[in-house]
This record gives sequence, structure tokens and C-alpha cells, in this order.
Amino acid sequence: MLDHARTSSNQEFITLSSNLAPTQAHVLLSLLQTEHIDAYVADADMVRMNLLWSPAIGGAKLRVRANQLEAAQEILRLMETGQLAAEATEETTPPDTGAEAGLSFDERLLLAYVQEKRYLDTWSRHHCDIHIWASLFGGLWCFYRKQWALGLLVFAADTLVLGSYRYMEHFDLLDQLTSLPPALFLLLCFVGLVRLPLGSLAYTLYRKSSLKALAQLRTRESDPQTLLLKARRLGGISVEGAIGGMLIQIVAIPLVVSLLT
Repeated sequence: MLDHARTSSNQEFITLSSNLAPTQAHVLLSLLQTEHIDAYVADADMVRMNLLWSPAIGGAKLRVRANQLEAAQEILRLMETGQLAAEATEETTPPDTGAEAGLSFDERLLLAYVQEKRYLDTWSRHHCDIHIWASLFGGLWCFYRKQWALGLLVFAADTLVLGSYRYMEHFDLLDQLTSLPPALFLLLCFVGLVRLPLGSLAYTLYRKSSLKALAQLRTRESDPQTLLLKARRLGGISVEGAIGGMLIQIVAIPLVVSLLT
């Protein structure tokens, strides 16, 4: 749906694309500005401050002047179909400054995929950090970061823990195992058996999945600029994945557990 906004000069802009990662939005902005399209990025700073707010606010948004909408749509269509890839120049990608300063091409490609410099900084330290968001949100974070197989594994582990708890509760086995309140015991099981291991391994697992995806991309594409553009589209975040993960956690897992127990 097209969203309308007014600038301070009372000139009308329209949202061309939403639910974007900040880096992706600025790459598209550079491409449009190269083609003399008047555009700007909205809500990018809000998304950077807290990525988990992105589904609620609709991610970063790319807005263009209303009378240039059709031209902007055509430019994005040409880019998505690869017709602009052969003509891409350094002007269509962020300059080698700021987050990308001093990085090798492999590191720039990895940054284009993950779209957050903090991941590269963490991986460069060669020690294990706890990923807070992965620990808190489990499989939902995995889906948000497009780690589909890992997310399904985490959801299966959640189901197993909850199913085991319901089984023990049904047969009055909890009193024999622990004197803790049932809710606290379940929480400790989730944290100790699923969320803490995931949080401890999240950075390592995400790096491995990112490198695997980029290796597969390189078998299909060799042009450096096209690689960077495709890596940005392939990686980053998925708002739809986050919504799907939320539905699995809230609806699917309790339903499966109730059917099995």
C-alpha cells in the first residue's frame, strides 16, 4: 500500500518500498539518486536502534517524490531483473567509508549479507559472546535472520521441552523431580536446555550460515558489484520470517504439544 507523507516544504512524497534493512534502503537510495530521482530514507535510525521494532514500524522506508514514482519503480524493476547490474558503478553502492573503511572485498561482501557491522566486530575478536536477542527470542530470531533450518531445530527443541514438562505434569512427576514452582522449573528448562545454548552459539552459527550462503552465491555470480547487490537482497532480515516465527511460538507449538499429550 502506498503511504503518503509531507515534507517540511509541503511537497508530497510516497513510500516506494518498506520493510527494508537500513543498508538495503540506502543502497536503493544511491541507485535512485544516480538516476536523478528525488528520494530519501525514513525510519532507518529507529530500525538500527532496535531491530526487533522493525516489524512493528514497517522497517526502513524508501520514499520518492510522487511525480517520479513510475520512474523509480521502473529503475527498481530493472535492478531486480539484473538489467542494471552490468552497468552498476561505485555510485550505486555505499562508498568505501564508515563501516566499510579498510575492509577487504570478502569482508565487505559478508557485511552486505549480514548488514550489521557489529557481527564482523564480534567475529574478529575470536571469542564467544552471548547473543542476547537469540537467547530471548529463540527460533523467532533465527527466522528473522533467515536461518530457516536452525529456526526449525530450535522450535523442535522448544516443543520437546514443553511436551516433556506437560507429560511430567500429567503424571504427577514434577514433585518427585524438583521442589521448584512449576512455572519456574519450566522457565529454567527452556533457558538451560534451549535458549542459553542457542545464545552461546548464535554468532558462530550465523557466521557459518552466512559464509555458506555467500559461497553458493559466488558459484552463480562473479561480478563484484552484482555480488554485493545480491548479497544484500539474499541476507539481512526477514519481517515475514519474524511474523511466521511468532505464529509458530504462540500457536503451532502449544497446539502440537496439546495434541501429543
